[in-house]
Amino acid sequence: MVKINTFYVTYLNKPEPILVYEKNDGLNVNLHLQLIELELKSYPIYFKITNSDGVELLSFNGTVDPTQLFDKEKYSDSEAIASIAFFVKMSQEELQGSSRLNFSATIEDEISSVSIFIMKKEDNHG
Repeated sequence: MVKINTFYVTYLNKPEPILVYEKNDGLNVNLHLQLIELELKSYPIYFKITNSDGVELLSFNGTVDPTQLFDKEKYSDSEAIASIAFFVKMSQEELQGSSRLNFSATIEDEISSVSIFIMKKEDNHG
């Protein structure tokens, strides 16, 4: 049975996980998901983003298919691992003035969640 090893958020195209997002122009992030114990079959993934009040702001689906990487017949008794990223872009209006975003990823019976805080970037004009 597939397991979520790690789930984290980064600035778009950056490798470091973040807890605080400092931008004034909406949201541009990558959601990173590391999976272990994948059987050689296709897995649907469901993502949901909510604000601190639990209001759903965005949801979308994706797919992980390790059979695209291996000869399914040759490795039929094997398990795979995967590290995947999905990008999320939301406008300031779509964020509805949220100060915290909760991200959840679901694959089969596995659910993982992570939160980030939204802070306005201060302009320092010395």
